[in-house]
Amino acid sequence: MMKTHHIIFLTIITAFLTGMLGGYIVAPEHEVVERVENHFSYTLQDGYNTTYFQTFYNNHKQSVAHIKVYKVVDGERRTSQGTGFVIREDGVLATNEHVVQDAQHIEVKMMDNEWYTAEILGIDTYSDLAVLEIDETGLQVLDIAENNPEPGTVVKALGSPLGLEGTITQGIVSGVNRTIRTEGRTIPDAVQTDASIDPGNSGGPLLGDTGEVVGINTAKRGENIGFAISPALLNRILPKLIEEGEYRHPYLGVNTFQVTPSVAERNNVDTEGVMVVNVEPEGPSSNVLRGASRIHRSSLMTVPIGGDIILEAEGTEILNEQDLNSFLVRNKSPGEEVEFKVLRRGLTGYRETKVTVELGERPRGEETAGIALRS
Repeated sequence: MMKTHHIIFLTIITAFLTGMLGGYIVAPEHEVVERVENHFSYTLQDGYNTTYFQTFYNNHKQSVAHIKVYKVVDGERRTSQGTGFVIREDGVLATNEHVVQDAQHIEVKMMDNEWYTAEILGIDTYSDLAVLEIDETGLQVLDIAENNPEPGTVVKALGSPLGLEGTITQGIVSGVNRTIRTEGRTIPDAVQTDASIDPGNSGGPLLGDTGEVVGINTAKRGENIGFAISPALLNRILPKLIEEGEYRHPYLGVNTFQVTPSVAERNNVDTEGVMVVNVEPEGPSSNVLRGASRIHRSSLMTVPIGGDIILEAEGTEILNEQDLNSFLVRNKSPGEEVEFKVLRRGLTGYRETKVTVELGERPRGEETAGIALRS
């Protein structure tokens, strides 16, 4: 009798637990699937799921190319590799200058496994950009965004990291208006991203959700810190490389120093901006901008005294050297004029005035597009 009671009791408990937990233990298959899909979408946010990534990849991979470069360096044969992408359907591709630097033979492999011999149409060392051409038509083009992306924008990098062709990684835009200093050049207005970028990704596209190019991947600096050349520079420079084979950069011909609180205090001003430290003799800014009258040095810091403080460039606020460099590269060409609002020191202290400089052409060997960064 006792045994029968135990059986009845266990049956009741089992039925009760099944009713309470049935949705988790013996739920119908469609309910389990629905829960998993909802959780997955929530985890990835905004409805991203595996289907989304697969579709995105398949829609854009045909525009991305693996680049292999053959060269002779110091008498030795060497090969290097990188990535490029189609910017014109008649066989024109964009990549990094450093990918094809010193190239004697270039081969391009598209995602359909077709190989082509490529020729260099144009190259610009300062912006690390190059344009290649292959003998093919009807290629799928990746459009370049009109504007730079905002921080937080979801992005994807396509390319051949470490020679692994057809790789896609995802991240966000971590910052904008960065300055890349690499291999004797300084590139302003760069896009920072945490999307994985490794050797071989160079020259490949950084894509936004719409598939537009929001940068060309060009450098990596530590874990989760990569940089891409901005759409503003791509839209300005690439057409010139296609048409003329080169790009002429503007040149201001000054050394500058960011106005930090210490610099402001020493100069008895309450402002931000960049101070002109030196003006190149016979340069574009000679007799227009004024450099520092002296340099104060202490055990902790160096502070320029008395130079013009640049506040604005044609209405654009200038808070640091990156702002100034980006403005010049994005908006101006050699021979064009630029109007600056500056604070100029006089007998009674600093006062606001406006000056106009006719820009020169950036000389070979200069690292920046118009200014030397000394902050």
